[in-house]
Amino acid sequence: MNCSAALECHEPLQTYSDGCSDFPFDATNEKVYTFLDSFIHEVSQVFPDNYLHMGGDEVKTLCWAVPYVIQWMKQQNMTDFNDLEQYFLSRVQQFAVRNNKMIVNWEEVFTSNFDLVPGTVIEVWKDSQTLNSVAQAGYGALLAYNWYLDHLDSTW
Repeated sequence: MNCSAALECHEPLQTYSDGCSDFPFDATNEKVYTFLDSFIHEVSQVFPDNYLHMGGDEVKTLCWAVPYVIQWMKQQNMTDFNDLEQYFLSRVQQFAVRNNKMIVNWEEVFTSNFDLVPGTVIEVWKDSQTLNSVAQAGYGALLAYNWYLDHLDSTW
């Protein structure tokens, strides 16, 4: 969902004017979904792997605190930015499913209690307790904590 590069390259997706850096996609903009549907389809053709990492961490939801987004949320009976993020996630997950991809998300998607499609794999980067919670909830788990290159005790 951190999408600065995509937004820089596709002007119709650039809707924020407040200088919010590292901003998420505008979940109220249908052009975003058209772009992501096409992008995920193309990625699926180029990379025939079974898995597609869709991120989901470090979403700067305060970037959505602009009048037109808040108005749209009210029209959709959404009460907070978690509702909007769930809406975005649900729509984009379906693009991956349509392209026969198993979704991988960062643990923030799981710990935020978002609804996930069956078969989602959660990449855990914090601790073994979260890893256990993911497994107990029936999701696949990918262990990343203690494996960040900048946290390894060895040198390369």
